[in-house]
Parts: sequence; structure tokens; C-alpha cells
Amino acid sequence: MHRLGLPFLDITYRNDEGAPPSPDGLLHLGDAEWRDLEAALRHAQTMGARHFVLYGTSMGGQIAGQFLARSPWRAWSTASSWTRPCSTYG
Repeated sequence: MHRLGLPFLDITYRNDEGAPPSPDGLLHLGDAEWRDLEAALRHAQTMGARHFVLYGTSMGGQIAGQFLARSPWRAWSTASSWTRPCSTYG
């Protein structure tokens, strides 16, 4: 990405190491965490970003999917790629 001159944003989500915990301390498989992605994209937009390509692995893929399904900001995403998105545990 850097060689192509494209900015890259690597974010953490609630309950990730170094990130604030969710109110109940539990993971919600994207049901709540998509809001963290939305907040990161809003921040990137204030820094000049106009379009986003979402990439997520495992839980990140699930979060990206929830973001695309729920966020009014989904139109800003021009593409997405998910690697092994989780859909169930157990």
C-alpha cells in the first residue's frame, strides 16, 4: 500500500489489546464493534479521505460486514475484501 502511495489505517476495536473494553467486556461478533470502524472512517474523512477499501480478517471481516449492512457511511466504501470472516463460534 505504501509503495502505491495509498494511505492505510490499521485500527483496533473495543476489547482489543490496548483498546477500551466494551461496557460488558464481551465480544459481540461485529454487532457493536462496527461502530468502532465507523468512528475510524469518520476520523479518516476529517483528514481528507474520500473513499475507503475495507479489508478484514476473521472478526475484522465480520465487523466490516456489519458496517456495510448497518452504517449510513457504507456508501463511502468502494470495495471490501474479507479473509475467513467469522460467522459463528462453538
